[in-house]
Amino acid sequence: MRSQSSYAPILDKIIGTKRGTIEPMIPIDKIDPIYAAPIKVPPKYGVTVMTVQFSAHSLHRIDFYIDFCQRAAAAMNIPCTGTIYLPTKIKRWTVLKSPFVHKSSMENFERRTHKRLLKIHDTHPETLQKWLEYIKDNVPAGIGIRTRSYDFEEVGVGKSLEKTINEVKKSHESSLLSRGRRVRPPPLRYWNIVGMADKVAQALVDNPKANIEKVTAQVIEDMKPKVPEPPKRVFAKIKQGSNSSVPNEGDNASP
Repeated sequence: MRSQSSYAPILDKIIGTKRGTIEPMIPIDKIDPIYAAPIKVPPKYGVTVMTVQFSAHSLHRIDFYIDFCQRAAAAMNIPCTGTIYLPTKIKRWTVLKSPFVHKSSMENFERRTHKRLLKIHDTHPETLQKWLEYIKDNVPAGIGIRTRSYDFEEVGVGKSLEKTINEVKKSHESSLLSRGRRVRPPPLRYWNIVGMADKVAQALVDNPKANIEKVTAQVIEDMKPKVPEPPKRVFAKIKQGSNSSVPNEGDNASP
């Protein structure tokens, strides 16, 4: 403290400024945006259309690349979330330094796999595909990317799919029957299990003394889907004519 108080005026004269003064703050508007945090586009509906997972062993590389992906998404007006940190996967090995009698001298090695996640919302599939191609073209070495996209259909698409499946099944069964093959019944998981249980319960209410195993077997037998039989092949029988060479019993009889 004594040296500072004694040499402070001399240093101020040499340097030309007063020590301990606070430097003026630079306004945020004058800072280059490259040094600021990535701009986030707010989502309109909040519907997730893709999740992108990054993994790398180098921590500074994965953070730098995620910052690049967020800036690319903001430039293309794509709503993107901030960095979501996933658990780090740690794998360790213990190996011998030297063989034979030097087992007490061992070395431990460790490998850490850092993982990050980004979520994309409310983006057209074509725009999303272009953004994905762009970030994959500029991916640095040592970073893995794993994407999962979500497709959305109109309301009621399940009924149209079910109708299409039933039509395909009917055409397949008709083709099998036309070739004379037997159609296998559908597996048990497609049967009406709730209807079977209701029928078994009603049968036990009507006859409390009935055996539940026999009642269940009878209900299953009644509810089995009827498998159409293949058409039987009819072979025409060849009848013997009157001019056959085989003699009848009456031919040998004397008049």
